[in-house]
Amino acid sequence: MKISLQRLSTKDLATLTQRTLELSNSGRYAILSNHPLVTELATKYAEYDAVYTKQTFSGKGKDVAAADFDRDAAFSSLKAFLNGYRQLSSVPNFQDAED
Repeated sequence: MKISLQRLSTKDLATLTQRTLELSNSGRYAILSNHPLVTELATKYAEYDAVYTKQTFSGKGKDVAAADFDRDAAFSSLKAFLNGYRQLSSVPNFQDAED
C-alpha cells in the first residue's frame, strides 16, 4: 500500500482502517482495547465493508450472455448488410450506406 498525502483513495483508507483494527484487536497495545475511537472505527468499517464486498454477480450470467450474443449477431449482420449495400452503386441510397 502506497499512501500519498496529496491523494488518498477509498481503497487505501479501507486498508489503513483494516490494519488499524487488526492491530487494535491483536492485544499488543492495551490502551486500544475498548477505546471509543477504535469502536466507532470498527462500526463504520463494518458498514463500509458490507457494501464494498457485496456480491456483484446477479446469477443471470447465462441470460446476459445470450442477450449479448443476440445483440452482437444482429449488429454483425446489419454491418455486413450495409457493407454489401454500399458497394452496389446501382441501388438507391447507396451513398447513405457509404456515409
